[in-house]
Amino acid sequence: MLGVRGVEITMNTAVAARLVGIGLLYSPISVAQETAAPTSVEYSESRWGGSIGSGVIALASDHGRSPLNGNRSLGVAVYGQLGRQVGNKTRLGVGSTLGISEPQRMALFWEQGIELGSWTTQAYRDVTAWSTEVGNASFFAIPLAMVAYGVLMVPLSLSGLLLMSAPFAAISFTSMDVSASYHFVELNGGPYVECGLGLTGHWLSETDIIGGGLSPVVGTGIELEHLMVGTRLFFSPHNVENGSDMSNLRPTALTFTIGVGG
Repeated sequence: MLGVRGVEITMNTAVAARLVGIGLLYSPISVAQETAAPTSVEYSESRWGGSIGSGVIALASDHGRSPLNGNRSLGVAVYGQLGRQVGNKTRLGVGSTLGISEPQRMALFWEQGIELGSWTTQAYRDVTAWSTEVGNASFFAIPLAMVAYGVLMVPLSLSGLLLMSAPFAAISFTSMDVSASYHFVELNGGPYVECGLGLTGHWLSETDIIGGGLSPVVGTGIELEHLMVGTRLFFSPHNVENGSDMSNLRPTALTFTIGVGG
């Protein structure tokens, strides 16, 4: 009889232990932990973001004077940025900006390419006419014409190169920068300020020399969901630029852009 009771007590104890284990498994704490787990995964996936946009760029350059008294030009700005969230209100990013403000230089390349191509085409016609005219009288007419055709391939290639590079001739400013931004409210939801350092290049109309150097960059703006409006300032301190004719030149670029991203 005692043996039977001992077995019953043992069985009841085992059943109770299993019920307690099941209760702990499906307790509110466990359920809350399971439902909260995907949140951390989602936060991890949303830490990277990119943006693209376009707007206006104002360029100024001076030779030891204020940029307001130097050479100035307006153009189109295109930018892109890839950033990573660090904390709730901070983001580190790598961006690139392209400034197009020299349409007259693009037109010059285009005109020179067309002019050189027209001259080469006429030269081909002249060689063909000459070889046809003296072909029967001279044995060397056709071989000399073939040599001339080969030589004329050089200006013809240069003409094509000028025409293809004409759109790029309008570029006056480029940058690749690393920056950090602080968002006063939250990421993608309020005003922000940023600062960083960029490697800039420029092709200024008054010098026709391509130069570059390190430029600090500061900016501010506002993010509203996936819409971003901001302004950035690139400026080169005195004697940072490279080049003998540009040692005293300080380019400054100010951009105002509207973009999308997250």
